[in-house]
Amino acid sequence: MNFDTPVAQLSDGSVRYHAGDGSTVRALDSVSLALHAGELVGIFGPSGCGKTTLLMVAGWLENPTNGAVLFDGAPLADLVACEADRRDFRRRNIGFVFQKPKLIPFLTAADNVALATIIGGVPACAANRRAIELLDLFDVIHRAANHRTRLSGAEQQSVAVARALANNPRLLLVDEPTAALDSTRDRQAMELLHSVARSMATSVAVVTHDTRSADLFDRTLEMEGGRIMSERRR
Repeated sequence: MNFDTPVAQLSDGSVRYHAGDGSTVRALDSVSLALHAGELVGIFGPSGCGKTTLLMVAGWLENPTNGAVLFDGAPLADLVACEADRRDFRRRNIGFVFQKPKLIPFLTAADNVALATIIGGVPACAANRRAIELLDLFDVIHRAANHRTRLSGAEQQSVAVARALANNPRLLLVDEPTAALDSTRDRQAMELLHSVARSMATSVAVVTHDTRSADLFDRTLEMEGGRIMSERRR
């Protein structure tokens, strides 16, 4: 796999908050990171070490206090003119999967996936076809007509990944997707993300504290105190 061209980069990024007692909290401390097409990256570390903040900044859901976020080598701040353009850029280029699937309860699995493209102006028929293709790819096509309450935890997470990929994003950011799964389901979820990176040439970054599937990652990062302390390639 060729990882020469970064899809997204964080250059010397820091995020600082002012605490109630007047102290400064460094959620991120001068972090630089490049994420490449077709690569599955695991971001490990204890709670509160800055893993989720790193994803939020890389996905442009939060601005760094210092440093720059780049996409295809261009600063994101130079790519859009207003907040509406920023949202549209994220919708077209970046997918998010959170610890909780957050499926809309009154929509079926297929409708949850289709809605992601309909919001962007894709006709309903085309959006539904795309939803069915993704649910089939992730082996939950038999649950297409089911609502959230009739899906297992692993099935809900598969639908959430399908929804995040509905617009063919080049960057997929995943936060603790297997926290509530057993070891077998954990492995299946990580194998799914590995397949997504390879088959769709998507850059996939996964925040986790679970090392059971670490062998599937092309690169692993260890974070502590808002910094990347070590990096390993498989």
